[in-house]
Amino acid sequence: MRGAGSRSVSIINNLPSRRDLMRHFLEVVLIVGAYIVYELIGKYGIPNVETVAFENAARVISWESSMGFFWEQQWQEWALQNFHAAIIFSNWMYTFGYWPVIFTIAIYLYVKDRSKYVYYRNIILVSFVFALIVFSILPTAPPRFLPSEFGFIDTLQIYGPSQYTARDSLVYYNLFAAMPSLHIGWTLLISLMFIRSKVFIWLKAFGVLYPILTFTGIIITSNHYIIDAAGGFGVMIVSYLVYEGLLRLKHRAPPLTNASSIRIN
Repeated sequence: MRGAGSRSVSIINNLPSRRDLMRHFLEVVLIVGAYIVYELIGKYGIPNVETVAFENAARVISWESSMGFFWEQQWQEWALQNFHAAIIFSNWMYTFGYWPVIFTIAIYLYVKDRSKYVYYRNIILVSFVFALIVFSILPTAPPRFLPSEFGFIDTLQIYGPSQYTARDSLVYYNLFAAMPSLHIGWTLLISLMFIRSKVFIWLKAFGVLYPILTFTGIIITSNHYIIDAAGGFGVMIVSYLVYEGLLRLKHRAPPLTNASSIRIN
């Protein structure tokens, strides 16, 4: 009886407190709330968003062409003709190498290293704010949605697998948020975390390869333009510097006076 009682007490002691449960709940609310804002801006923040997105896509192509690096269609065509396995791999990389990886790492850090989780989560949220501003100013249709005369093929729809295939999936995703590419931005942040790792050497190697594979994937699947990737890189660098600056300001700020330590003579 005593053993059973002690086990029951041990189980009860290991249950999360109300404070912990509230903290977990608020974390979920924060993440879900950010996603809802993202969706609302995509659906209702811009009048005639689809028309504007295709006009902006034409501008992106014109600008890249004038700068001499409108290579996306050529790269995809080369892969389709000479290295078909790269198309299949990129489809899977685009689908399962982004959100599943991010959520897995987030859950692991949340459980194992809460301070590191908060650090990277906050950088992502800062980048999310910057990205939302750009999404609302410059909604852009991805290459795979362009008319056939541009020569792009929707490899995800033809070969799969993907949850990003049809335009009617706009119910779940903002399909005109090509610029900036958060695939690149957030991949770079995860890569930074891996490269900083002091536990597994192979994580450093993966940290180098991960953004390269992601960049290849978003281009030859016709989900992004090269300039989108540059935009994602820029947003993440700015977000990292802004958050680091905020942390330094926080550490330099004098502590608030403890009212209980003030004596009135």
